[in-house]
Amino acid sequence: MYKAIITDDSPESLDYCGKLLGESPDFEVIGTAENGQQLIDLLRSLTPDVVLLDTFLPDNDGIELTEYIKEEYPSVQVILITAVWDAAMERLALESGALAYISKIRLKAEQLLQLLAGQ
Repeated sequence: MYKAIITDDSPESLDYCGKLLGESPDFEVIGTAENGQQLIDLLRSLTPDVVLLDTFLPDNDGIELTEYIKEEYPSVQVILITAVWDAAMERLALESGALAYISKIRLKAEQLLQLLAGQ
């Protein structure tokens, strides 16, 4: 079972991702955050396997947070999620260490499992 933290400033997206992962026996949501600082605080006290991270947050951007996570917590996988897919942003996401860059509307638990299994 993968332990996940979901970070998104949209309550609807937090709810959607939480339900998506909560319905899968392969995931346990161990924390949610609405901004980058909350995520950093959670990472200090929890040990997730994966962070689902919104690309744009009010206080940080997902690329910088991904770089921070990969430097401080190298075993944690980061999957950047976005409402608006952009090819240039996908390139930046992967270069920053993200495992994937996925549109929120296309997000599926099975897809996440395949990504994590293939890491």
